[in-house]
Amino acid sequence: MNFPDTLAEFGRLLYGDRWQSALADEVVKINDRTMRRWIAGTEHPRDQDEVIARCRAALARRIADLLLISLPPRPETPNADNLIGEALSPLLAQILAASVDRGWHPAETLAATLSWLASALIDGVGEAEAAKLLRQSTSLIERHNNNTHPARD
Repeated sequence: MNFPDTLAEFGRLLYGDRWQSALADEVVKINDRTMRRWIAGTEHPRDQDEVIARCRAALARRIADLLLISLPPRPETPNADNLIGEALSPLLAQILAASVDRGWHPAETLAATLSWLASALIDGVGEAEAAKLLRQSTSLIERHNNNTHPARD
């Protein structure tokens, strides 16, 4: 995806259909005319990666704000991972439904969410531990597939 399209995607996720001025002012800290030139492709920022990083951070803050509204405090139990998963499920379903309502295909939203989660995981625990956790997730998918579609003899 090119820079203007990526910027537009973040803008719509954060602010809806009237996103350009809000994203320019609140996230990227530029004049809204500059934002329009970036979207049109007639001008480019010096550091596109920095702009995208700011957008990712803003989206992460927005999601965190939504999650804090309804997440219970972490209990001191061994199955806390399952509890947080149960608490997050309705919120993630709302995010998915909202993106579909705005015309996104569920697979696009889920792929973007997975990409963001993988980056956050690497930032949080490092590449080696993130790779280990992602391999565990892959084995869960394989077990699910084996249970759903058992091999025929």
